[in-house]
Amino acid sequence: MGFTIKRSIKHLVLIFCICAVSCTAQESKNGIPEVVLRTFEQKYPKENSPEWEVDANGNFEAHFKKDGEKYRADFTPAGQWIETENSIKYDDLPEAVQDAIKMSSIKMILPKLNV
Repeated sequence: MGFTIKRSIKHLVLIFCICAVSCTAQESKNGIPEVVLRTFEQKYPKENSPEWEVDANGNFEAHFKKDGEKYRADFTPAGQWIETENSIKYDDLPEAVQDAIKMSSIKMILPKLNV
């Protein structure tokens, strides 16, 4: 009977160690899950030093520059890409869009535009 208990304890310790290593392997040293980092690297292979934040919803935001412009890409904790955003200067908008903004009330909800 003592032999069976020792074997069971060894198995439990082994299972615990495997679980601990597995959980550690899923998260990188900076707290970003490996699956999120892999998805980012697949989507943006030339961008290798983003700044990471966690938003209010628990999603991971990568802030990086591409061709000199600032971007933000959002990912779920499971590594699914949500969206990528970048800022566009008003002067870089097509003239038709600039005219539509000037003629509408949208400039009231876009305070950063200098129209």
